[in-house]
Amino acid sequence: MSGTGGPGRGGSSALAATAPEPGDLSPVEAFGRWAPTYDRETPLSLLEERLFRSLAPTPRRLRVLDAGCGTGRRLPPEGDEGPSLAVGVDLVRAMLSRRRPSQRLVQGDLLSLPLKAGAFDLVWCRLTLGFVDDPEPAFAELGRVTRPGGTVIVTDLHPECAAGHVRIGRLDARLVGQGLLRGGDRR
Repeated sequence: MSGTGGPGRGGSSALAATAPEPGDLSPVEAFGRWAPTYDRETPLSLLEERLFRSLAPTPRRLRVLDAGCGTGRRLPPEGDEGPSLAVGVDLVRAMLSRRRPSQRLVQGDLLSLPLKAGAFDLVWCRLTLGFVDDPEPAFAELGRVTRPGGTVIVTDLHPECAAGHVRIGRLDARLVGQGLLRGGDRR
């Protein structure tokens, strides 16, 4: 998912099964439209980045997975000072198409990651689970691909905070419908 933030409804078992309200975009559609400008920071992404950095171990020489990686913007480069392996998985093809040439990004579903069990030392899923109806299978899948003793970090909005937060699909549909944004524009 696009992380992630990651998409929710429409097109995958990991996506919420509820039908969008009239005027809503599915998260897959919304994140596809957002892809060209997704790497721009937002106040929420900056806050989440600060929180994540306070929780995450240094990825040096670790095998890292970013589940719901979007464009891969948070995936550190492999190398002597970075992880020994860095892989991103996202459902939205338009997000993955924005990758840097050296990145290992794979299209896949959060509920059925196309990866081997125990393959990663550090797994994160950032601002993605809010798009999944039932997070329990997603947590099981994140655990499956993490080695015993490895680390899983999940960030998202608390339901009470999210109650006043408009998820990306609805916001984009409203702005596009009101002529405030053209498809693909994000300001």
